[in-house]
Amino acid sequence: MWDWIMIKDALRAIVEIFILWVFLYQIYRAFHATRGARIMVGLFACFLALVVLAFFFQLNVISWILTRIFAPGLALALVVIFQPELRVGLAKPSPSFSGLTFWTISARR
Repeated sequence: MWDWIMIKDALRAIVEIFILWVFLYQIYRAFHATRGARIMVGLFACFLALVVLAFFFQLNVISWILTRIFAPGLALALVVIFQPELRVGLAKPSPSFSGLTFWTISARR
């Protein structure tokens, strides 16, 4: 039978997944039409391919390097790449906070 602890853990997982989904969807909506979107997708695809290969072939040293060094560097690189878009998005909050729209970022080409 389901006891209270299992139900509580399941609800916590559902809430966490929902919060992450909303956060990632807002990031996607903000940056999908920008110049750096293709760069972000390319970096993420390379990182994902390297992690899968390291896991599949059990390359422990490469896996450690990817998770301890490359992942924080990738996060910093994304901040540098999206610096113009981040500046615009943080400087201009949307006048209407209806729905899940938090910021509007104009797509520059």
